[in-house]
Amino acid sequence: MKDTRELYEQRTAARLDEWQAKMQALKAKTTRVSADAQIGAREQLEKLHDKSDEMKEKLKDLKSKSSDNWEDAKQHLESSMSEFETALKGLISKDG
Repeated sequence: MKDTRELYEQRTAARLDEWQAKMQALKAKTTRVSADAQIGAREQLEKLHDKSDEMKEKLKDLKSKSSDNWEDAKQHLESSMSEFETALKGLISKDG
């Protein structure tokens, strides 16, 4: 179980890092759009950044959970990650 748990935590951290890189790329692209579009994109990116920070905290919390509480914490993290991924994909699709 411990190996599976550690692998999950490592994969989750890698996904968070990947999404962080995608947000950075989107942020860089916002400089090439109109002022109104920049404001909207930056607001959405700020919300995503806040959610990203929240997920990092949940991952940190997950690592400290006992076996009994780990699955429940994992489900909460996965739910947050699913919402985040949907929002990020939506923002990427708007960017084109």
